[in-house]
Amino acid sequence: MSLQLYAHPFSSYSQKALIAPYENDKTFEDRPLDKADPDTMATFKRL
Repeated sequence: MSLQLYAHPFSSYSQKALIAPYENDKTFEDRPLDKADPDTMATFKRL
């Protein structure tokens, strides 16, 4: 299972969390949070 980052694209906190994987050349799956996408929000709430 790869690292998954649930984040809003305009969030400064999300941008800070992206620095480490990029600097350390780690693979991760970017999961943008969007209230209009019920599947992503349901998965995020479940986690």
